[in-house]
Amino acid sequence: MLTENKVINLIQATLGKKNKITLKSSSNNTENWDSLNHLNILEKLDKATKGKVAEIAEIATATSVKEIVNILKKKKLLSK
Repeated sequence: MLTENKVINLIQATLGKKNKITLKSSSNNTENWDSLNHLNILEKLDKATKGKVAEIAEIATATSVKEIVNILKKKKLLSK
């Protein structure tokens, strides 16, 4: 199961070490978080949850780490 830190690390790895990712990071304030990397983030999250993220329609429009974490918590895919 994913943790908040694992989600942050996954996004950090996707966007590159140049970006310091926190819960406040979003596509608006993070370099390299464009539509292509957003798909890469979703793909890595999907792999990490064995295909469960692909079933969550609302995650496609989540544009911040906090939104992604909240959706994963709501869907019980994130442990504390």
